Amino acid sequence: MKVHGETIAISDVKPIFDRALLLGEHTDYVFGELLVLEETK
Repeated sequence: MKVHGETIAISDVKPIFDRALLLGEHTDYVFGELLVLEETK
């Protein structure tokens, strides 16, 4: 996919380009740390 650049420019701020998140990548963190849920087996 071609990206033509940032739509807005802020002086002295360099844009950060990173990969997209994967589906379920932060599930353990959200359930365990934020919602304080325990894993059941």
